[in-house]
Amino acid sequence: MINLFKVIVVALCVLLIYNPVSANSDYTCITLKEALKQSCDFFAEKCNGMRIVLANTVDYPKCNGRDGKRRYWNVIVNFPIEKQKNVLFIEDGIVRENTKVTWLNEPDMNINEIKIDTDYVVKKAENEFQIKPGKGNPYFYGYQFSLEKQKEMLFLCVKGFTKENKLIKVYYNPKNGMYLGSVKEN
Repeated sequence: MINLFKVIVVALCVLLIYNPVSANSDYTCITLKEALKQSCDFFAEKCNGMRIVLANTVDYPKCNGRDGKRRYWNVIVNFPIEKQKNVLFIEDGIVRENTKVTWLNEPDMNINEIKIDTDYVVKKAENEFQIKPGKGNPYFYGYQFSLEKQKEMLFLCVKGFTKENKLIKVYYNPKNGMYLGSVKEN
């Protein structure tokens, strides 16, 4: 089911490429925790029962993620009591789209479990792995971030490139910032 969400993300990226924001536009870039706060604020009356299924960034060259901030975020939230899931598209720190979905059956996490933010993990990944932001590829500019849960483990991922220009994904525990592993492209 996550693959279907990735298709949606790619479609949004294509939309952004063919409908770019003018260079003179004001924009706001935010971290993961700020995106989660916006999600919670959007559902203010139901925030206490809200759980996070997935959060990830969508590309925008002017906010390359070097400071842990991106302009566009997708956040999937779950309301178990109502048996409702929503995909939120956040732009400039504001929820722009809210779509109810029924096809998703992925594990979720408590928003209060997320203690570490993207600004911390990107600096840690740069220091520990000398990763650098992507350049030149319209689908992947700067650093990309994702938060997900698999088999009761939480993962906060920083995606970038090695000195050899190979894709690398570095995973940290979003509860405490501990390094969990990395995957490098061959």
